[in-house]
Amino acid sequence: MYQPDSTEGWRTFEDSQIILMPTLEQLVESLTKSTYLAPAAVDIKIRDESEGEIPFKIVVTSLEAIYVGVAALMDQAPVGCYLYPDYHFKGWLLKSGYDPHGGVVIVRGELNSDGQTSDITHRQLSFSPPRQLDYLKER
Repeated sequence: MYQPDSTEGWRTFEDSQIILMPTLEQLVESLTKSTYLAPAAVDIKIRDESEGEIPFKIVVTSLEAIYVGVAALMDQAPVGCYLYPDYHFKGWLLKSGYDPHGGVVIVRGELNSDGQTSDITHRQLSFSPPRQLDYLKER
């Protein structure tokens, strides 16, 4: 059964391997401008040791702002949060008709700030292994 939050088999790319990552504005546009017949994809490019530069198109399905807590003392609950949030997004890989591999590839990403400014200081992408969703298998 497909488990969207399972991380088994996922491949993660850290900041140094990401050549092109969408801006927050592009993520919001993909999320809000996509339609069923016309998904609004964002461009991503990663660097792989064996394959070189690899471009992808991703359609965003969720975007969440996460305000990280600031603790006065390590053993106490946060007294507040940093001014600027980190952003986590999920989506799926937009494939072409030439892709020989079936299944859906889910993508997760993070845009992290230092909390003091809106500047992004760290990026991360994770790709799931291709999976057939249960409802597709039944047909």
